[in-house]
Amino acid sequence: MRCWLILFILMAGSLSGCMHEGETTQVMCTDEDSPEDCGAGELVVDKAVDECPTPAENQSGRGVGEGQLILLIDDCARGLNGTWADFTLSSHLDESWNGTPVNTSNGSDSPWIMIQFMSSDCSHCWNAADDMSIFHENYSEQVTFLTMAVNFSSSDAFNATREEVAAFQDKSSYFGCYYETKDCQDRPGDPHEWLYIDDRDQYWMYSFQASGTPSFWIIQPDGIVAWNQYQHNGDEGEDSEGITAALERFFGPLES
Repeated sequence: MRCWLILFILMAGSLSGCMHEGETTQVMCTDEDSPEDCGAGELVVDKAVDECPTPAENQSGRGVGEGQLILLIDDCARGLNGTWADFTLSSHLDESWNGTPVNTSNGSDSPWIMIQFMSSDCSHCWNAADDMSIFHENYSEQVTFLTMAVNFSSSDAFNATREEVAAFQDKSSYFGCYYETKDCQDRPGDPHEWLYIDDRDQYWMYSFQASGTPSFWIIQPDGIVAWNQYQHNGDEGEDSEGITAALERFFGPLES
């Protein structure tokens, strides 16, 4: 079932080229990029595993667009300096949540979720690692951070092992990040104190219809998609909004 879903999505549309957009939108690496083209909460896991769980087949009524119930992610994940273990997104959802109380900031009653798709070989993700540290420092009490670590099947330069992904997360020594040209411990930002999820086969990236990295979603505590980056990529007007502006709109201004 998993392979058929990936094949269907691949046939439905190809990924676009490297995107260099305005200040309120994202700069990405994509599945068609070469290094020359694309230059610049509480952790819920179970026992350690060698194989990731099979994604739930029944995703009826779920999707990734704003207002939809988010797809239920089942995969392997690890916390900072941890081991890979079973992960289910449902463990992080509060189905009884019925809205943030009046006069309190978003997420004060139940944590929201931010999902990031990234590659440890993507130069833009390398540069954004510091932004992610700042986001976490400011919003970790309101938001559960989840990073989906992907590879790009079209490029040998985007072919991270689990060891490389872990080194990028921990900011530890491993030569192979940034198109296999840099030591992962030299990336910007602090060690990332949230869950990294193994999506190196791009199963969830294709399911989310993410066309590049980094890409972002913001999810309400009850699992409803509140913000999808791809619905705010307009060049002008109210549809143009990047992740920093979205986080500030939902959770208040950054303090550092």
